[in-house]
Amino acid sequence: MEVRVLGALTLDDGRIPLAPRDRAVMGALTVRLGAALSVESLAEALWGDNLPASWSKVIPGCIMRLRRLIGPAEIETTPFGYRLAAEHIDVDAEKFERLVIRGTQQLKLGEPERAAHSFSEALDLWRGEAFADLIEWGPARIAAARLEEMRLGVEEQLLDARLQAGEVQEVAVLAQARVAEAPLRERRWVLLSVAQYRQGRQADALAAVRRARAILCADLGLDPSTELAELEQAILRQDPSLLTDHVFRAGSPECPYFGLPPAGIADAERYFGREQELAGALRALEEHGVLLVTGSSGIGKSSFVRAGIGARFAAHGTQVTIVAPGEHPVSALGMLCAAPEIRCSSSISASRRSPPTTTPRSRRFSKPCWERFFAEGWLSPSGPTAWETWPNILALRDHSVADAYAHGVRHGRTPCRD
Repeated sequence: MEVRVLGALTLDDGRIPLAPRDRAVMGALTVRLGAALSVESLAEALWGDNLPASWSKVIPGCIMRLRRLIGPAEIETTPFGYRLAAEHIDVDAEKFERLVIRGTQQLKLGEPERAAHSFSEALDLWRGEAFADLIEWGPARIAAARLEEMRLGVEEQLLDARLQAGEVQEVAVLAQARVAEAPLRERRWVLLSVAQYRQGRQADALAAVRRARAILCADLGLDPSTELAELEQAILRQDPSLLTDHVFRAGSPECPYFGLPPAGIADAERYFGREQELAGALRALEEHGVLLVTGSSGIGKSSFVRAGIGARFAAHGTQVTIVAPGEHPVSALGMLCAAPEIRCSSSISASRRSPPTTTPRSRRFSKPCWERFFAEGWLSPSGPTAWETWPNILALRDHSVADAYAHGVRHGRTPCRD
């Protein structure tokens, strides 16, 4: 059975007639399709707060008549009220959303003609205001507002798709009408202006952007969006990108892709591909107590130390703490040395200096700045020596290794020592 709610509610395109009250009850059940709705909620949908004395009898009567029309099994009685079964119901609002998703995907795949067809099909389903029979009922009003916002967005997506398909003349005319219908929707002004620019109407395109600016300022006291502001500048400099197939969009300072941020200890499951290097690093750390990880910026040093080595110890029950000494490494690591748990517990068995009977519980990873370490005396003969307390892993850019060595020689102590 087809239920149409994008306008006045109808069943099977009007072939199943409904009385006004029955239509309202059917609409309320459709708003909560597949979920139970109490008798009280149905009464509220019908009368709001002004319930008649006979409301508790009217609702069951509406349900009885609806069951006769659409089938007893379509409306179930539950402990919580009545439920419209979704299995055999085709709601136009759900079809609308499916078509919008399909069109959006087609547009992303570079198929503007097919996207335009999908968007047009979606908009053709509308015959009026969604859930028009229940405009005073809160749940229906919320559902209708969501669908209306989607509809306005699809109108703009359709213009976008048709413009990408080369229908410049048609889009220029249609966009003018869309702007008049909703002048505060800035995307419509962008589409209108771009279409006019591609027609060779540079003056009109610029006037459209400035008209949008004036309306926003007068009605809302707002400056135009970044997209409108950048479009104005693009028109003034006759940016060649305005004549490409794609519709103008403002550049975003944020990368839309997740990219490769440093993985942490909790990311061990998705960290892979460094098994051989990881095994070698663990052997070196066990043997020497100090491990230097070098490489160019962005190569994955931090991820290797944290999601690789650090996660390996964490998996064996060792508490792992990441320490970034920053601008003042002596202060940061000095406080670390003074921590009670450091004095009473050494590191894992990689430390040859720990008594065999000690059960280590804490491992500290340092990512120091060599210049600060030497300048502040951390690695000088007179300063404290982190290496003698716990094993260290240092992550250092490869071009800084020579500097670190030079600083060590200058201060009478090289970082590369057993």
